[in-house]
Amino acid sequence: LARAARTVGLALERTEREAALEQARATAEVLAQLSDALQSAQTPDSVARLAMERLNVVLGASCMLFIQLEGELIRPPMVCGEVPVVLQPFITSVAIPLSSRPVLNRVLSTCKALFLDDYVLAPDALPNLSGLATAMMPVCRPSGKVEGVLAVWREPRTTGWKSAERDLLRRAAATVGLALERSQFLESRQERFDFALESAGVGLWEWEMGSGEQHWSIEQEKLFGLAPGSFDGTHAAY
Repeated sequence: LARAARTVGLALERTEREAALEQARATAEVLAQLSDALQSAQTPDSVARLAMERLNVVLGASCMLFIQLEGELIRPPMVCGEVPVVLQPFITSVAIPLSSRPVLNRVLSTCKALFLDDYVLAPDALPNLSGLATAMMPVCRPSGKVEGVLAVWREPRTTGWKSAERDLLRRAAATVGLALERSQFLESRQERFDFALESAGVGLWEWEMGSGEQHWSIEQEKLFGLAPGSFDGTHAAY
């Protein structure tokens, strides 16, 4: 019996090691994909969408939300997975006061993540969501500004929210925050560049030698008396 028990114990230990290695591999893959998305200058929404699609699998989530703010209002969130019925009005509403969602408001105001094995354990939780584990991770820019939350819903597990899962969600939220900061910087830089061209009365154009296609800036079109966006990019039109 002792030998059989030891054999079973070793088998369980090996299974746990294999599960941990698989978790680590999946985590590394998700983080690499998010890094690639950020480096390729994709939009914050596309980075958030990729994050949710990958995290949804790794975390075993039934639903994920990317919730963003517009002042003191909650914008309609980005959704991945099947939304619980009680949350569907929240998904379709154009603007909801942040103050009407105490749990979410608390996460955003304190900038502290929330991990619960049962959502209803949270003070002021919405009714009819018992039996669902939840995680809410603030999304902050590197400057410290809080932009929103990555929220996860899933069936409860005996292991709860593992430290590796918490770390993965934290790092994913940081990547989305960095994408938001980078997007604003690029937009601001483009606006300054466009203003400089307009002030100087200078236009820009590009010619792709392989396809022969041309790209004109708005100022370039104005110099030729064309309406913005009306040049079709062909050499014949030029």
